[in-house]
Amino acid sequence: AALGASPRVLVGHSLGGKATLAYAAAQAQERASGTGDEGALRQAWVLDAVPGKASALAGDAVKVLSTLRKVPGPFPTRESAVVELEGAGVGAETGRWLSGSLEAVPADEWAAGGGAEPAKDGARARPPPLRWCIDVEGAGQMLDSYFDTDYWPLLE
Repeated sequence: AALGASPRVLVGHSLGGKATLAYAAAQAQERASGTGDEGALRQAWVLDAVPGKASALAGDAVKVLSTLRKVPGPFPTRESAVVELEGAGVGAETGRWLSGSLEAVPADEWAAGGGAEPAKDGARARPPPLRWCIDVEGAGQMLDSYFDTDYWPLLE
């Protein structure tokens, strides 16, 4: 869009598939109202996504978000986060993958909480703890939208 052109083909996977369908629906609505670009989107490929409403009761994403709510951190190390995730029922590989979504608590926040200790006698200061850089509540809202949105009418 910044280049002044609309994509002709979009490919979306999982949640990105629903985003692709949302874009396609908006394009169709614009064309129907006479404001759309006739040369715009020609194809939309959706991979591993249900076009219609889906059950939120199943699925790894729901389980992961539930676990992240139960294990909010902060954590002294990535390894300690993985151990806590495993204790909450997450497999070791998934726990290690999720630990890639940890970030250091900013120094000013850590210091405000009394955590920043100056180095003494040449010793290294304790590193800041780690926290999730995932907006768990925002991710939950996106997942709810994924399950609640129905694009079958667009495809029919």
